[in-house]
Amino acid sequence: MPPLRTTKKRSSRAKATHNPSGVIPKFGGWSNSMKVLFYVLKISAEYEEEVYLETFLSCWLCAFVLPHEGSRVICPEILKVTCMMARGKRICLAVSILVSIYHEFNRTLNAPTSGQVRTCFPTHYSMRSREL
Repeated sequence: MPPLRTTKKRSSRAKATHNPSGVIPKFGGWSNSMKVLFYVLKISAEYEEEVYLETFLSCWLCAFVLPHEGSRVICPEILKVTCMMARGKRICLAVSILVSIYHEFNRTLNAPTSGQVRTCFPTHYSMRSREL
């Protein structure tokens, strides 16, 4: 019988990780095509950083916090919430996250065959954070 493998405890964080660090990257400016779009929509340059934060929060909420089954788009319902968050308003997302989790659990339980259910909810992120 081979000897048991022992794992070494890491002394530093991995260079690439899927866990958010809590730091939002600094706004580096828009591309020329985006500047044209801002001009057409008559959005002044003073709002560029705020629009960037709203966009970042919208992507984060739709991709990681409240993912929508089979969709890789930003839900229009999220935009009002992210605009309020970008302006500093505190929003409680716990209820929405729990509703999302329970909805997907219910879909899984009521599926005719358990092997063919595709679920989309954020529990894998919360479970992953416990391992770190």
